[in-house]
Amino acid sequence: MSAAREIRARLTDPAALCSALGLALGPQKQRHGVFCMCPWHSEKHPSCSVRLAKDGTIAAHCASCKAGGDALSLIAAARGLDVRADFAAVIEEAARIAGVELTRDRPPR
Repeated sequence: MSAAREIRARLTDPAALCSALGLALGPQKQRHGVFCMCPWHSEKHPSCSVRLAKDGTIAAHCASCKAGGDALSLIAAARGLDVRADFAAVIEEAARIAGVELTRDRPPR
């Protein structure tokens, strides 16, 4: 299993992920997740829905700015990174949050 897949498989708690990213300022529970502060734009009230999708992965979508993506996209936005240009840094941060140890013989893809 690739590092990215293992990390995504472990990131299955929307509230915990938002909290780890510092987005949980008064998160509001919803049916399958939470509303939290949007990492893609500045706001005063939570408008970003972070939930567990049907496939078991985290999905994020902001009702205000319409940005969204998976757990890695959310992590990248919260840390000011670009998913494509800074993929290694995004994977490292995601691994830290998920509790996955990356080894040098298994580089991020």
